[in-house]
Amino acid sequence: MMGWAKDIVAGVKHTKNFDKRIFEALGKAHGLAGAFDALQAKMQNWSNQDITRSQAKEIVNRIFVPAKGREVSTRLKTTRESVLREFTNENRGAYGETLYDLANALTAWNTHERTRKDGSKSGGAGIAENRLLGLQDSEALLETMSRESQLVLS
Repeated sequence: MMGWAKDIVAGVKHTKNFDKRIFEALGKAHGLAGAFDALQAKMQNWSNQDITRSQAKEIVNRIFVPAKGREVSTRLKTTRESVLREFTNENRGAYGETLYDLANALTAWNTHERTRKDGSKSGGAGIAENRLLGLQDSEALLETMSRESQLVLS
């Protein structure tokens, strides 16, 4: 068996509910495969969508907005600048050319640069918890990016 395969093999006890458990596991696997296919298609579309730095900046400004009636804070400006730096960070594979590069920039900022409400940096104390929070936040950020990019690029 290949090394990676043993990590994904699931054990199911051979009991009277064996068939039921197998069908439940297959249903879950099929659902995961569908979600993966949808994500892969979305990322392919993003990689085919060219954007300029000014369009990226407009999208980032629409994602990171000040609270209603407030001015843009220094922290918000810093966040925006950090994401735009990541947009062209060739060391992380982002060349500042596509919507996929912007998605990578948002994810990199969220998982490496962002300071959590408790004051800890992503990747600091409580790494497992921060990674989980980062995944949840990244999903929301990418959905917002997708929505706002449609408005900017249309």
